[in-house]
Amino acid sequence: MVTGVTVHGNIDTSVVYSVADCRTPVERRRSLYPAGPMTGGLPIPVASKGSVPGMAPGASWPPPVPGSPAARDLFAIAARKDPLGDRVHFWMAVVTMAVQPVHPIPAAIGQAVVIVYALLRIHATWRGALPLLRSPLVVVSILIPLWTGIAIAWSSAPAVGFEDILPLRFPLFALCLWPLRDRAWPLLLALASGCAVQAVAQASMFVGLVPNLNEPYDAWEQTGGLGKHPGNTALFAAVTLPILLGRALVVETRRGMSAVLFLAGASSVVFAGNRTHFLVVPVALVMAVLRVVVTRRFLRARWRSMLAAGIGGVLMLAAVPLVAPDSLVVNRVNAMIREVERAVVDGEYESSSGLRLYWWRESVGVMGESPIFGHGTGSTRPAMQAYLAGIRGPAEAARFATDNPHSTLVSEGIERGAIGILLWGGLAVLGLIGARRVSNIEPWLTGLPAAWLILIGYGLSSSVQLSGINTAVLAILLFLTLSPPIPPPLRSEGTPGTDPGT
Repeated sequence: MVTGVTVHGNIDTSVVYSVADCRTPVERRRSLYPAGPMTGGLPIPVASKGSVPGMAPGASWPPPVPGSPAARDLFAIAARKDPLGDRVHFWMAVVTMAVQPVHPIPAAIGQAVVIVYALLRIHATWRGALPLLRSPLVVVSILIPLWTGIAIAWSSAPAVGFEDILPLRFPLFALCLWPLRDRAWPLLLALASGCAVQAVAQASMFVGLVPNLNEPYDAWEQTGGLGKHPGNTALFAAVTLPILLGRALVVETRRGMSAVLFLAGASSVVFAGNRTHFLVVPVALVMAVLRVVVTRRFLRARWRSMLAAGIGGVLMLAAVPLVAPDSLVVNRVNAMIREVERAVVDGEYESSSGLRLYWWRESVGVMGESPIFGHGTGSTRPAMQAYLAGIRGPAEAARFATDNPHSTLVSEGIERGAIGILLWGGLAVLGLIGARRVSNIEPWLTGLPAAWLILIGYGLSSSVQLSGINTAVLAILLFLTLSPPIPPPLRSEGTPGTDPGT
């Protein structure tokens, strides 16, 4: 894409020539409100090939490809048609993102407010969302709750199945954030600030300044602060870490803010004491640093110091067992190793890791009874009870049967069979591919693929689809992975991206 800029009086206009047809200009005019932070001050496109310059393009079928000039034209209609509603929508989303990591109740209320308000604005935003129908990631995200709802039809526990539908609002939440995709950095900043507030609450409970609110968890081993489940609560902070690290390495301004929020998020992950985070987050941070190195996006003027800082931080995490052998992190990981040993060697499954191993082992037989369609949404406990009673006896069935086997794939395999596993697997693969593509467009999101890796790794030991907290994280990553509607400024290969906060 080639851009030419001309000045007419006090109004700047730019002309974009598409790569496919460099002879066809696409006129863009300055927005009625300041350009979003992602644009770096670029004017927002309002007309594409085939439309009248300066006029709002109409919706067409099939919709344009996401990220194309025509799709950007459609996206720009909402802010032009409803500027006040656009601002209100933005600030509602900022507050909602800030409370997501703090507590499940305000988080759910905030999501409801954003969803309801976005539906009220649909008269102005629906055209901009049409290209998303051509996104495989969006299609799979919508198919997941649809298939989950259909699978209630053959469930032996339909009442539980209807309850399990509610957490699967993540595609709706992501699509209701979509009209604000050109202001992704302020929303992520609000999310990271909420993680910092949670870290302060966790630290206060850890040192005994305030009572521990996370019974039955010991504040000196695990604390979720104001949240209910430490691991789920810290998942918000965990996924922001590689994004903040990648941004600090490729964007010159506001690195201090990114560093402070990164340290707060890392503290939240440590205080939570979740073993899966301790295993997955360091791997994701290494992945984020390597991606910066491979793509050569580090700041050229200071690349040695910035790269050394990033690598040094990752090495510090890896050196924790040697530097602090009695630390919370080391103790929690060692406890997991002992639990696995007792389960595998001695057959003692009465532990967090032992129960997971038992559920995962026995789930193979449960899934084998209905491998394609599963037993139906909400049927994990009755299906497991029936299976265990037949091969292990009623006592063991009553002792070990559960409705949450703590694995996304196991939950899907039991309740919705191979079709459910394929849908969630497709979501993970498309999420990683889309995150890589978006990070090539917006370098400040270089760490986004690593954030997806954290969520995927966490889902191996936690049933993501059963928790509204986990699916809220999924919705945020889905929102960031959607193709950006505003083209970034042209830059030479290897040059860091402009600061998305300007």
